[in-house]
Amino acid sequence: MATYKYYQPEYVKNFQCDGQKCSAFCCKNNWRIVIDKKTYKKYSHLKPKSAAKEIMRNLKKIDNSEDYQIKLDENFNCPFLTEDNLCYIQKNHGEEFLSKTCATYPRRTLYFEDFYERSLSLTCPLVAEMVLLENEPLKFENIEVDEKTHSNFGLINIYRSELSEGFFDYLISIQKAEIAILQERTLTIDQRLLMLGLYYDKLDELINIHRNYEWEKSNSIYNGTEFGRDKYAQNVLSKERTDELEKAIAIYTNSEFLQTQAAQFSPVIKFNVENYIKIMLGLLEELYGNTFQLNEDRKLLEAVISTLKLQADSNAQVKIGEVAENYTALKAEREKFLQRFSTVFENYLVHEIFFNVYPFRFVNSMNYNFEIFAVIYKMLELLTFSSFMQKENYSEQDLILEIRFYANRIDHNPNYLKKISDFIQGQKDVVEFMQSTLQL
Repeated sequence: MATYKYYQPEYVKNFQCDGQKCSAFCCKNNWRIVIDKKTYKKYSHLKPKSAAKEIMRNLKKIDNSEDYQIKLDENFNCPFLTEDNLCYIQKNHGEEFLSKTCATYPRRTLYFEDFYERSLSLTCPLVAEMVLLENEPLKFENIEVDEKTHSNFGLINIYRSELSEGFFDYLISIQKAEIAILQERTLTIDQRLLMLGLYYDKLDELINIHRNYEWEKSNSIYNGTEFGRDKYAQNVLSKERTDELEKAIAIYTNSEFLQTQAAQFSPVIKFNVENYIKIMLGLLEELYGNTFQLNEDRKLLEAVISTLKLQADSNAQVKIGEVAENYTALKAEREKFLQRFSTVFENYLVHEIFFNVYPFRFVNSMNYNFEIFAVIYKMLELLTFSSFMQKENYSEQDLILEIRFYANRIDHNPNYLKKISDFIQGQKDVVEFMQSTLQL
């Protein structure tokens, strides 16, 4: 029997979908549930014909696509959801009749020529608790998967990477160094981000990105993200620099080196609170200024407004200096918040860096990837800290709920991430960016 090489977090093997435990979260809440063409054909040939009709009447064609989607009921829930929070189709026809979307969520599998990487989405309540509440550093493993598990009745969704073939040997090693940096618990979260930025800057020196502009659909490195992919993008590692890359990976997995470098560079990166406020308020304006907001969006935005005491003057302008002073006055509360939930944020960062294959998520420099990764986190930090300041008895469950919502916006809303990406285009200098975001 054929086997397949996988690299994945250990928590993946412990995950079991159970709609009764999470109240079938992914079958509710106005989620778009896609039915691929192959599954649609299976439904149309079901026997007896009445069974086929029962399913087909709840499907509709997606414009400009070969796929279909499920027509949600008046409560924006999947019509195939039973009273016991199980799937009507699976109960009556078997797991092999699930669509790729339903059969694979919350799993994501990426293909790297001779191995696969698999992870889970934090938008799933069971995954979020399992990952974010882990007190020990998240662990990863190399395993071999059999054909049945790998193919999942032929329903596996595999996103193919556009990294060049000769580069795959180094990808896992690069990721191990990223994870080691983010799990260095002798450092603060911002110090870890500083070291990650320095690591990415070193990678930028060693790895060149070649692009072909003949056909460029997006700026995403692999298929399956919000932007599609850049078909001709390649990461090229010059042969004479492979030794340097291996050395860089080795030193950035060394705890003593990370502590020494953080102590050396922290005084150099002097936090500019006014620039930080400009970036955060600019992002808030981009994300929420002219767009429809869900209730969760409104709650988080209102928490920021209250916490930072945002008030516009007679010219509808916010005085950055005053807001910066308000934020600075909250230093002790912020440190208390980050210390209390440091492992949750660590697990979030480790998960996201692996789930989205940073620093190769976007076909651009490693520094650009760092800036997007860091600013996504810093926005999450500000939103959740503001919520913490406005709510009595703020708990881990409150934080996890907000992280899940935020992950849903980042990973499932193309406009949300695109606005962040476009905003970061204006941040040219990585050192200035660090000084505007990291508090060391």
